[in-house]
Amino acid sequence: MLSIIRLTKINLYKHLGTVNFWIPFILAVAAVYEFSHSLSDMARYYSLPVNGFAATFLFTSLNQTFIIFLGIFILFSDLPFKDNQQMFLISRSGKRAWIFSQIFYVIIVSLVYFLFIFACFCVVLLPNLGFSTES
Repeated sequence: MLSIIRLTKINLYKHLGTVNFWIPFILAVAAVYEFSHSLSDMARYYSLPVNGFAATFLFTSLNQTFIIFLGIFILFSDLPFKDNQQMFLISRSGKRAWIFSQIFYVIIVSLVYFLFIFACFCVVLLPNLGFSTES
């Protein structure tokens, strides 16, 4: 298990320095702002709070869904990482640990990406944000 975490950390450090890691986050900010800005204006006009969990409605528009999932495709476009270092890591840690580290990497990056989208949604709606269950 420790070798899986180490291999995942190596993949994260290597991917943080590439453009493929940062472009999807920029696309996500643009997509969330495009959708949420009009919602924030409407909430400000009617003086109503917007529930933070309305972020799930980002996926109702085909354009928004396309842009957000385009970011996922860009994030994972070069997986599995195959270079000289990976062959060394496979021989040192074993094929099974390497495969599980790749899967663990995908899970972690996916969670970070969608939590980032939720955080961007909350920041755009910050003046009118509310997490109340009452209408």
